[in-house]
Amino acid sequence: MPAAILSTLFGTMAALGLQRVGRRLRLTFDALIYISVIVPEIVIALSTLVLFATGFDVWRELTGQRLRFGHPTVIAAHVLFNTSLVLLLVRTRLSTMDRTHVEASYDLFASPWRTFVQITFPQLVPAIVAGFLLSFTFSFDDYVITTFTTGPGSSTLPLFIFGQIKRGVTPETNAVATMMLIFTLAMLFLGQWVLTRQGRRRGQQTSMAGIVSQQG
Repeated sequence: MPAAILSTLFGTMAALGLQRVGRRLRLTFDALIYISVIVPEIVIALSTLVLFATGFDVWRELTGQRLRFGHPTVIAAHVLFNTSLVLLLVRTRLSTMDRTHVEASYDLFASPWRTFVQITFPQLVPAIVAGFLLSFTFSFDDYVITTFTTGPGSSTLPLFIFGQIKRGVTPETNAVATMMLIFTLAMLFLGQWVLTRQGRRRGQQTSMAGIVSQQG
């Protein structure tokens, strides 16, 4: 959950910021974003591990304090990967958003913050919700990146299930897997309900599948 929240926050802010930068800088960030999505997960996991290990060594030499792998490194690695997904979804929504209301708000001398809160943000809610749910799903069941960035005393449900399977499938393993499936489906249905309600208020049909397919 913390990884999904941070990914949604950073991805949304990055999408809004890239809308206002120059073309060259935007193309540079676009390349980095698509690389993080296209590159295999095992490469991202290994690169993140090297980054953390090198950074921890430098920190120890400068301060004498020893940092260890654990839940913070897992969350940071998941945020690094999922932020790109949220950014792509929000940018797609920004590119297809009706700008006439925003221009009308500025013509009526509304402040940029008030325009964002009352005009821009409500139109971005479907993309933000879809990005949050995708980030949560990818982070919740991720195994490869978590394996490379976790440490002693820290574990997640996928690591727990994999460790249990090594000793044989037990009723406890089946129960945990079933709970994960039910919880994930519940989150998806909740997100779809929020999007449907938002779409009805605006008089249009909105779905998570439609938002994701726009990016494709």
